[in-house]
Amino acid sequence: MSAENVPVESGPWRNLEMLCLMVCREVLFGHGVYVKARNLQMLFNFVAQSDSVKDMSLLIDYKSTAQVAAKIAHLEANSMS
Repeated sequence: MSAENVPVESGPWRNLEMLCLMVCREVLFGHGVYVKARNLQMLFNFVAQSDSVKDMSLLIDYKSTAQVAAKIAHLEANSMS
């Protein structure tokens, strides 16, 4: 859409984006990197903007640190644990 000069608004998170966020969170945790919103946002956006994601036409949009922090807070508040 952006390439065709159609405005793209941020909206709700797609299932694929939430999955990507959870995988990124586990990667950071598994490598002993402090899992804070900024670190998670940087890794998430690295994946989202990768050539492979674009080549496969996967719908993973860039997220701000605030969006990542809000999604993590929402998921933690609604977890069953």
